[in-house]
Amino acid sequence: MRTTQAQKNWSEPLLELTRKVMNLEFVPSADSIYLKNINGEFGALKVGDWLAARLRVQNRETLVESEFASVDALIAAGWAVD
Repeated sequence: MRTTQAQKNWSEPLLELTRKVMNLEFVPSADSIYLKNINGEFGALKVGDWLAARLRVQNRETLVESEFASVDALIAAGWAVD
């Protein structure tokens, strides 16, 4: 896997936690999983989408949704758990 800008800026422990969360290795305590982007944006992934293995992040300011084919694609786009 090639190194992306997000991987250069987020810490390895944060990236590992993001992978664990997205790979269903934890139980969320809210109706969404909250994310932050390396560019300063914030997003949310609805638990229903997460349980269905759909990586659909909604920008919390613009409400624009982006869907990712894989956890690596989500991380490459700059997203990590907040």
